[in-house]
Amino acid sequence: MKQVEGSVCSILLVTRFLFIIAVYFLLGCSGKRQVKSDAGGAERRLPGVDSLLLINEITHNFSSVSEEDTFRIYVAGSSITKGEFHFQIITSKNKVIYDESLETTWLLDFDADGDTTENEKENYIRRRIEDFFDEDNFMKPAISASDSYEADYSDKLIWDEIKSDSTSIGFYYLVGKEDGRRIAYSKRSKNVVLYYNCC
Repeated sequence: MKQVEGSVCSILLVTRFLFIIAVYFLLGCSGKRQVKSDAGGAERRLPGVDSLLLINEITHNFSSVSEEDTFRIYVAGSSITKGEFHFQIITSKNKVIYDESLETTWLLDFDADGDTTENEKENYIRRRIEDFFDEDNFMKPAISASDSYEADYSDKLIWDEIKSDSTSIGFYYLVGKEDGRRIAYSKRSKNVVLYYNCC
């Protein structure tokens, strides 16, 4: 009887182990990877970054249609509300092609008055970091055939180049209340360009 129970337990353990391996394999092969976490202690470190508080990172096609870039946003500093956020895009060859940093208060797209608590501001910034790379913020092509050039919000040479590239991928993000930015990779200049900037 004990032998039968031992055999059943062994079968269950092996089955559970195989199931975990299968799930891990499927998730690892899903193409798009997303890491959202508070980055306290030894959980996550970035070279050269002290006081890492929060990080969100995904891989997504952007500068290339065949290889994915890493999109990363992280907060470093003394606190979520008094730190800086850094937005980076890094190619599969580990080249940084976009790097921007601003105070985290730029992620508050409203006027924080005396009635807004530090806790409310922190929670809002956390949500913005978590949602920063939502799939809805990526556009392919970056500029659709029906989009029209607007001189107040774009540079004509950049607009025409990005619009003529049907494989271009755009990314939209907002800083402050009205600073909406659309960026894409310019294959001509081999650089990330701001092709539309508006409210």
